Amino acid sequence: MLMENNLPGSVYFLGLQEILGPEETKEYFAAASVSGRRESVTPAWKKMEAHYGAKSVRGIAICAGRAAFKYLLTQEGKEIGFESDDFRFLPLRLKLKRGLTLLSAWFTQTFDTSIELEPAQKNWLLKVSEPAERAEKRFTDENNCSFFIGLVQGFMTWVGGGKYYRVVETQCRHQNAPYCCFQIDKTPLE
Repeated sequence: MLMENNLPGSVYFLGLQEILGPEETKEYFAAASVSGRRESVTPAWKKMEAHYGAKSVRGIAICAGRAAFKYLLTQEGKEIGFESDDFRFLPLRLKLKRGLTLLSAWFTQTFDTSIELEPAQKNWLLKVSEPAERAEKRFTDENNCSFFIGLVQGFMTWVGGGKYYRVVETQCRHQNAPYCCFQIDKTPLE
């Protein structure tokens, strides 16, 4: 999802580098022969899974996503709409919803990925899907869902003034679901 052009790839790489450190991050990506554009991180993740284990790598990806949000904010915040007065001065609940809408629209435009935001009583649902022709060409084991969870958590914590909002994946395309669905709580954990 995030590795299709240089800017988002750099955000991805910077977030991971903040968690693992620069040398270890470069080592995994270099050893996995990932190209300069980093179109696929699968070889690097596979190498990390061999070293840390699959569950640990998912945790690393979530932490890297949280760390990457600040780089996304710095590099793309204005384009996304986070610096506009219309966004900045909204009350918290509206700001969270508007921010998720802005982030979804930016991802949809930047990655040719469809992201729908659906409100529910106690949470929001983000449904992420790709055009069928592109989904079939993707690497079948390419899975950036944990990183995306962390990125959304980073956004929610930023808007929520440091409070933690639970984000979980309830459906995944990599487990034969029609789309990835992320459930985001409207109320922070105490």
